Amino acid sequence: LFRNLGSRFNDKAANFLLKKPVDLYLSSFKILNRFMVNEIIKYDLPFPYIDGLILRITSNLGKVAVNHHDRESGKSGYTLKKLFSLWLNMFTNFSVFPLRAAVILGFLFSTFGFLFGLYTIFEHTLNPRLPLGWSALAVLISTFAGVQLIALGVIGEYLGRLFLSQNKKPQYTIRKSFEPDETSNA
Repeated sequence: LFRNLGSRFNDKAANFLLKKPVDLYLSSFKILNRFMVNEIIKYDLPFPYIDGLILRITSNLGKVAVNHHDRESGKSGYTLKKLFSLWLNMFTNFSVFPLRAAVILGFLFSTFGFLFGLYTIFEHTLNPRLPLGWSALAVLISTFAGVQLIALGVIGEYLGRLFLSQNKKPQYTIRKSFEPDETSNA
């Protein structure tokens, strides 16, 4: 049950993070042509994620219907820990989403702190006898936590761009090139 849930979660995450076609199921069993294999083995950094490498090289993918039967002997080598590690490779090596999520979370915290501060001022003007200590503290903590998350997210965005540059994601791949014919006038 946990492996199936982990696989399903990994599939949904790949749809979002890797822009995987929704109707494509990622499986350990693949048929790759020589061009694709040559492109994949160019990746010489640690933590490879084959599906991420394939999806960054091409969007020209096909599917073959396969009947999945119950395992007759032995058990799967994918533990929950290995599935989590696989997902973490996809999440951190092929996406800057976590860094952008920190910026969004920072804006949400800062907005909450600002709105809560306005609410506190409004409440205090209506009822001056309300104690101010806890609300001022909540406003300060949420606002500054948001500002810190925004700053970390912006720094992370720069680091993420450096990481993606270092990750050697190609801008394009050339499957086949044609040399001009020496005898033609074109």
